[in-house]
Amino acid sequence: MNFSKLKPILTVLALVVIATVGVLWWRQGSVTRTPAEPKQQLVTWVDRGIDEGNRVKFDAKLAEIRSQIAEAEASGKREISLYLQLGNWLYSTGDLGLAEDAYRNILSTNPQDVPALQNLGQTLLEMGDVKGAEQVWRQSLTLEPSEDYYIRLSNLITEKYPARQAEIQKLLEDAIATLGQTPALLIRLAMWYEAKGDFDQAISHYEVALQLEPANQSLKDKITELRQKRTETK
Repeated sequence: MNFSKLKPILTVLALVVIATVGVLWWRQGSVTRTPAEPKQQLVTWVDRGIDEGNRVKFDAKLAEIRSQIAEAEASGKREISLYLQLGNWLYSTGDLGLAEDAYRNILSTNPQDVPALQNLGQTLLEMGDVKGAEQVWRQSLTLEPSEDYYIRLSNLITEKYPARQAEIQKLLEDAIATLGQTPALLIRLAMWYEAKGDFDQAISHYEVALQLEPANQSLKDKITELRQKRTETK
């Protein structure tokens, strides 16, 4: 079967579903989408490069999960883990619109479900809803601080909001205050200082990271590089 011919149909269906879910969420007032730019067209499907053979396997897995959800609901159970699996498999196939629906379905009854918030944020980011992604990631961090998602949020601000670069310092310092000094957080903060041209602070943070990972050769090389740059700029 030629799946490329189905993409426009899937996209239209996903848009209809998202529009309906969006209205319900707005009325419920729970994890609502942050208003985007007027007439912003969100991406609801992306090509993951899945060949036809693997597409059949993905479709079979999705059918299996949906069947399990139906069986659980028929017996009066609501299995959140199944909806999370559904969202993850849909995301993996590139069906961002339906993946969003699955994660929001979880949050409709479990608004503090951190994996759903984290995965929803990544999905919204790929859909082009940057504000929505930032909102749910910040919410997830208040519930469960995560090194990975502090860094993802800092990268989002770096890439999407050039005028807000000053916020990154406080964000990462808050992360370090909450989680402690980890190599990844120290390196990310050092990168921020380096981008500003503050080589003294950058070197200082890289050096602390090196103390935690003394065998990290790339850190040693980076410190040597920045010391040279600092000498050249003086």
